[in-house]
Amino acid sequence: MPHRLEWFMIEMVNGFWGSLTIWVDVLPWKLNYGVFLTALSFFLIKGIRESGFKRIILKWLEL
Repeated sequence: MPHRLEWFMIEMVNGFWGSLTIWVDVLPWKLNYGVFLTALSFFLIKGIRESGFKRIILKWLEL
């Protein structure tokens, strides 16, 4: 498997586990949307800061 594709798949798996964590946190509160939106925005901001779309794209286009 090409290195780029492997790295991209790892990023996708990390995103999946992040969203799964959000749902596990939210479901006990019976989908309290305030909690859901807070958790979602936290993970989105954290994900953008840590991985960053720019870095993902640059890594993907790396020759």
